[in-house]
Amino acid sequence: MLIGSYCLPAYREALKFKLPTIKTQDMDFLVPYPYKGKKVNMGDILSGLGFSPEFHPDGSTYFTNGTFRIDFLIPEKGRGTDKATLIN
Repeated sequence: MLIGSYCLPAYREALKFKLPTIKTQDMDFLVPYPYKGKKVNMGDILSGLGFSPEFHPDGSTYFTNGTFRIDFLIPEKGRGTDKATLIN
């Protein structure tokens, strides 16, 4: 699910709302955890679009093309964690 500032243009278009056009240089997707959907290799898909994986100090991965970044986030439940969660 698309979240963050990039969902505003989608809402504006789909719902015909007058919303501000605020965009950051990263796009965030919320991934349900545990993930029960169809498995896809996002690394392969995004590399085909010119993105490469980079790593945060906590071990989590994001994808960048040098200018733009894509993050995949999971909901924080309970006390949360400061470690990356492997989604496979």
